Amino acid sequence: MLCLLPVACLCRDRQPFAVEFRKADSIALAHANHSLSNLDLLASGLTRALNADEAKFRAIYKWVCDNISYDRTTYLENKRMRAKLSNEALEAWNARVTLKMFRELVSHRRTVCTGYAWLVKELAQRAGLACVVIDGYGRNVTSNIGGQGIPNHSWNAVELNGHWYLCDATWSAGAIDVASGEFVPKFNDAYFLADPAIFIRNHYPLDPQWSLMKQTPSLQWFLDGPLLYSAALQYDVQPVGPEQFEIHLNRGDTVTIAFTILDPAVRHVMLHIGNQLMEAKTVSIRESGAKEIVFSYRCRTRGMFAANVMVNADWVIGYKLQVK
Repeated sequence: MLCLLPVACLCRDRQPFAVEFRKADSIALAHANHSLSNLDLLASGLTRALNADEAKFRAIYKWVCDNISYDRTTYLENKRMRAKLSNEALEAWNARVTLKMFRELVSHRRTVCTGYAWLVKELAQRAGLACVVIDGYGRNVTSNIGGQGIPNHSWNAVELNGHWYLCDATWSAGAIDVASGEFVPKFNDAYFLADPAIFIRNHYPLDPQWSLMKQTPSLQWFLDGPLLYSAALQYDVQPVGPEQFEIHLNRGDTVTIAFTILDPAVRHVMLHIGNQLMEAKTVSIRESGAKEIVFSYRCRTRGMFAANVMVNADWVIGYKLQVK
């Protein structure tokens, strides 16, 4: 069960931080490979020299991301069993795999998303911070693209100075290398206290109150929308249109892809469609300071094409074009 708070307690406006995280990060590094046999001791070691709640949570989050590896074997086994078992058998399987997951976490510091989220919550609570695990739908190139959706992911919300924030330690810890299939640890700051309006593009909670948005979009909006990569959070990228991942066109039609970028450090914005490369143009500057960028592309060839927007050599938005 989730530990939920009344809707009225949730602050849905993201607050800026004036806290420097270098000390918190150095403390996390100093506690590398610390045992998980005593979580109270670990939480105290990570936070007792820090005053601000934001810094305390940063030290906890950074430690978890840097010291816990993703257990792809357990993930694949769990995915296979979920596809073949009945509901009753699946419940028994979940009980067994959960015990195995926690043994792996404590003994070998290896887990899946549920273990990451549980550990962040446990350490935060031991440091006096309100933190919950959120279950829901994670979305990437292989999961929850259209269809009815499958709940497949867990992440956290944490309360800092009276405001709630979202984070995903699993996706911050690293990624699976496509070629080798191995987990590659690499800290990704994009999912640490992320903007709810962008976070929801690839994280949809089972309980809509944990979107931390004034109005939560529908699940179908989430499943059918354009695909956002982690760099979209890094550069504060928001799609404007189209609002569908899969775009159906006739040969000769023109597709217009528009989005906003808030990060002033962005220099290069390109669109890849098939083997073609297009440069972007800024059409307006919004009141918020965000640049509105627009690509217009005429489809001259029939077929299926991937269309990916790149910012500073990082993918941020993905579409699929079906041209008849």
